[in-house]
Amino acid sequence: MALPMRNSGSAHTIYSTRQLADDLRHHRMQIVGLLIVAMGMAVFAAMLGLTRGAIVSGLSEALLRLFGIGAPAVALATVIFGGLLTLAKWMRPKAGQGRQALGLALLWVASMVLSEAVSPSLAGARWSFGGAMGRALAVAFSGIGGRPLVWLAGLGLAVEGIYLVARLSWRRTLLSLSALAAVVGRWLISALSRVTARYRSKARAPEPELMEQRGAIARVSVAVAAPEAEKPAIASDVEDAEEAGAEANASTEITAVATDTGTAPEPTCEGRQLPPLELLDAPGSDESDEAYEEPEDLSRDIEDTLDALGIPGKVRVVERGPAVTRYGVEPGYLDKESADGLIRRKVRVSRIAAVSDDLALALGAAPIRIEAPIPGKPLVGIEVPNPSRAKVRIREVLESREYQQANFELKIALGEDITGRPYVTALENAPHLLIAGATNSGKSVCISAILTSLLYAYQPEQVRLLLIDPKRVELMRYNGIPHLLGRVEADVEGCIAALRWAGQEMDERYREFARVGVKDIAGYNRSRPEDAKPYPRFVIVIDELSDLMMTAGEEVELAICRLAQKARATGIHLVVATQRPSVDVVTGVIKANFPARIAFHVATNTDSRVILDGPGAESLIGHGDMLFLDPSLKRAVRLQGSYVSEEETRRLVAHWRAQVGTNEMLPVCPWAGLLEARDSAEDDEDDLLIQAEAIARESSSISASYLQRRLKIGYPRAAHLLDRLQKMGVVGDGPSGRPRPVLAHSDDRTDEDDPAAEPGGG
Repeated sequence: MALPMRNSGSAHTIYSTRQLADDLRHHRMQIVGLLIVAMGMAVFAAMLGLTRGAIVSGLSEALLRLFGIGAPAVALATVIFGGLLTLAKWMRPKAGQGRQALGLALLWVASMVLSEAVSPSLAGARWSFGGAMGRALAVAFSGIGGRPLVWLAGLGLAVEGIYLVARLSWRRTLLSLSALAAVVGRWLISALSRVTARYRSKARAPEPELMEQRGAIARVSVAVAAPEAEKPAIASDVEDAEEAGAEANASTEITAVATDTGTAPEPTCEGRQLPPLELLDAPGSDESDEAYEEPEDLSRDIEDTLDALGIPGKVRVVERGPAVTRYGVEPGYLDKESADGLIRRKVRVSRIAAVSDDLALALGAAPIRIEAPIPGKPLVGIEVPNPSRAKVRIREVLESREYQQANFELKIALGEDITGRPYVTALENAPHLLIAGATNSGKSVCISAILTSLLYAYQPEQVRLLLIDPKRVELMRYNGIPHLLGRVEADVEGCIAALRWAGQEMDERYREFARVGVKDIAGYNRSRPEDAKPYPRFVIVIDELSDLMMTAGEEVELAICRLAQKARATGIHLVVATQRPSVDVVTGVIKANFPARIAFHVATNTDSRVILDGPGAESLIGHGDMLFLDPSLKRAVRLQGSYVSEEETRRLVAHWRAQVGTNEMLPVCPWAGLLEARDSAEDDEDDLLIQAEAIARESSSISASYLQRRLKIGYPRAAHLLDRLQKMGVVGDGPSGRPRPVLAHSDDRTDEDDPAAEPGGG
């Protein structure tokens, strides 16, 4: 039995030796790393005088002579390198770490160069502050450009190292500095203009005696001719005083300036001036410039996440916009086994579109929208929200080349697309626009941007506005501008009358087109008779459709659909907004006549389908982030809407109000006659209702055609009277087009049944 025991012990010894060899082979990197860490710590301790070993003391002395004050950094770098080797099995390198390592190296070299520049080598010293390497670099730079170049080189290396370590960008820094310089410049110019205006007003302010003399001269100027030399002098002084006062006031006081001077002539239609862009806030004045993760890092994270999900792909294009960044991913290939061997198949686009939630979790950014594929490109777009969003001021869109060169009849500055380019569209090509989204998603600001675009580009003779605001909140501020027809309508009766008047205006324009022999407004304005004025374009804006649909749904839907179907050629365009995109508000008939639509953030996928006929709006991030369904592109375009503040709107409205003449101060609604006719028609209908009730009570059944013959009215009106009799309980319900049974006969009539009876009468 001893022999087997010896054999077993020998086998156990051989097995243990092999296991040890395998363990050493598998963990050799960790062992080497630990040895490097120990050596680096020992050398660093020797530099601090904590140990005096021969080997480590010699190494520390050599490093000090070679690198000077940069030697401790070499020792610490050795420790870090050893630690990385030890933990390499469990650590995953991230994108950007190479740049940071390079930045640390540049800072290390800069420290030696600057140390040599500050404190050159001392005689008798064992080592210089910059070491042999720093001294060599300093001598080389000094030989090229003298001592100043040594400083410039050291500072340049240090700044570049800081940028690489902090993962900053020269482009963002220059943009931030330029924006800061622009803000400071505007502030200095504004302060200088205020000081100059105050100085001029004090220097040129007329004395009280002089003002009295001028008043006397003005009173007797009709009877006695003043000397020719005095009249220009007085006029010049008054003009200078007015000019100084105008410069001293801010642009927001335009109305007060125009009223207080009293000498400015009343502006005529031909003399009105378009508002200057200085009324709007300049871009870049309040944009946030917070640090955000580099696109290269997110690209690596996207690729790693897709690879972990079994979907290989590479990020080929990165496009950064104001609110989101789009990463264009090229789908990779998968190897699948078959009877013929391995087959390479490209990843399906639908597989990438199905993992949006996994990508949002991996990137820590939600919601993520996937556009599969990007139109015109063999890529899948993954749209990730930016950590810091930039406002798109409407001024920068109005100043852009895209807006200035747009040859449209009604051009609108919507905002910037996902690549940061200004996006301008033509309302006449829409020709009607539907806007929908949840509360606080950007609808009201979008309407303000549309109106601002029109008020900045067109005179009242070119574009007229008809504004309907049942909420009485957003559009009321535009009352009093010359572009507005009448006033902003808020009552339901007034809104319906305004829409009916627009329909009558459309019919009148079509009759005039037929008389002239043209087919649209552009042809009429070119071929109109000499004594006829050109037709302006009408833009009808309804801020909240759901309120109108709840109170008078049938009438509003009929009027809107009639205009949407026929009004394009006459130059009448609709802009309708609602915050409740449900099928009972945005009906199928309305939606079919609005090919252009803007969807802001909504709560559910169902709401998105009501607006866009497809998903996507539920993945928007709000605050102006929109999907614009462009009829010319047949697809939805993601935009960041133009931002217009309330103060900017107030200044713009004040500019136009200051140019309204006295004959335009009292707005007259063109549809006022329709309101009066509606009231009188209701009175007449009450009389007809009494007669219809009496006729119904005389028989056992009654039909609309019978009422039509007896009362000598049209069939629609007779059918409406029959419906009212049913609500009163006089007649019952019945199939359409058939007589209805009479429920109350003449012998059952009481005073309460009489619609003409006075309350409390006997």
